[in-house]
Amino acid sequence: GPNGSGKSKVGEALRFVGAGDELKGQAVFRLEGGRVLVDRLRLLGRGSWEGGGYWSPEGSDLYLSLKDTVFTPVLQVVPPLKPYRPEGSGSLLLRLKGEGFQVEFKDFRFRLGPVAGYLPQGLLSLNGGARAEGELTLLAPFPGKARLGLEGRLEEFQISAKGVVTLPGLKEETPAEVAFRYPGYGVEIHLGEAQAQGTLFPLRLAGYGRLPLYYPRYYLQEGLLDVKSFFLYEEKGTYHLTGNAEVLRAKLALPEARAKELTQGGVDLE
Repeated sequence: GPNGSGKSKVGEALRFVGAGDELKGQAVFRLEGGRVLVDRLRLLGRGSWEGGGYWSPEGSDLYLSLKDTVFTPVLQVVPPLKPYRPEGSGSLLLRLKGEGFQVEFKDFRFRLGPVAGYLPQGLLSLNGGARAEGELTLLAPFPGKARLGLEGRLEEFQISAKGVVTLPGLKEETPAEVAFRYPGYGVEIHLGEAQAQGTLFPLRLAGYGRLPLYYPRYYLQEGLLDVKSFFLYEEKGTYHLTGNAEVLRAKLALPEARAKELTQGGVDLE
């Protein structure tokens, strides 16, 4: 528009490429009286991205619909996420209105650094109150299942997950609770009697606690490890772990299958 009108319009052809996937299309934005208006957002490739509405510090009315698509090309150009080689796919519907927001997930798969998971169907909503629905399946670094929770307001909120995980080396399914806070990317983890806290971006985790162990392949039938302290951090794409621990208890024995083999072979273990 003419100078002094306080209006400007930007129309851009967009193209995102990452991990072998591509999204391309057009976005038309207007800046008007402190508002960012999205006249058009449409990207196509694997699935589709569509959106429209406006955003301002005083209030918003914005929607974004991502159907059967891949998020990887876009996620990989976000500077804080880039070192973690993020991946994502599925469907997502985002509504940002007034003081709140709502995100619906469907067949949503993600990977962020060593963490990967799947959300068949879920809902996160902050609009006066806070609500979260859905069951998260964790695939890496270890298997687990958890129910989602959410509390806070749009500018500052916490997402939590409570459930159980199956860790290699632990004797049984272990109760787990994870809380993620925004902004600041703070995270707190409780795993049985162990706990850790720190930040996700950048990754900095410190913790301590006791863990029951079970490694029959290495003759450990039962053990208890007291982790005095540990520190996990990421630097330039490499993960570092330091710490110290004490073995409080260890019961060694041959696995049952191996003991039977030796007995059948003429070795009496009794």
